[in-house]
Amino acid sequence: MFLKYIYPALSCICAGLFFNQAEAVSESPSYYYFAYGSNMSSSWMRHRMEEGPKKMQEKGLWEGPLGLDKIVPIGRGVLYGYQRTFSKINSPSETEGYATISPAANAQVEGVIYKLNDQHLKVLDFYEGVNTGQYYRTIIKVKNSKGIILDAFVYIAEPGKVDLNRRPSKKYLQLLLEGAEEFQLSPETIRKLKEWRPEDFTNPLDK
Repeated sequence: MFLKYIYPALSCICAGLFFNQAEAVSESPSYYYFAYGSNMSSSWMRHRMEEGPKKMQEKGLWEGPLGLDKIVPIGRGVLYGYQRTFSKINSPSETEGYATISPAANAQVEGVIYKLNDQHLKVLDFYEGVNTGQYYRTIIKVKNSKGIILDAFVYIAEPGKVDLNRRPSKKYLQLLLEGAEEFQLSPETIRKLKEWRPEDFTNPLDK
């Protein structure tokens, strides 16, 4: 009599375990992404993920559903041995620059870590101009707020697209400050960002 009830119960448990495993296998792979520019702003990232597939579809670069899974902000991250500049050439402007990073001893870059999937990365590749020679995507080691070192994707300006005399626009810089405050980056990072005064040509790296 006892076995009459125990067998169905065990069957349900096993079926549930199998179902959960199947769900896990079917999930899209996830990756960490380290943002140090305008993508530090989560609202800007969400906007890009909403509009990107539509723009790509118009150019014949997107197939499938336009709605993507939500991005997952992890929080503050630190990249050691690099510095942030605004030297990525923004054509056709002769003065405006976008953020990029370059190796620098005893330096560090604070930014924001996100967890993304393949579709998110495809949209970022589009916006960052990977296929048109603007930025390239690579993997770096970044430390999260818990002190754990993660492998994360990052976008770096192609060498031929860099001009150290560039400066950020006010609108662009505001997105970085928005993200820095949202994810509570250090006062030092926020101070350094504010030193890049978009209304003049002062370059903090010259100080």
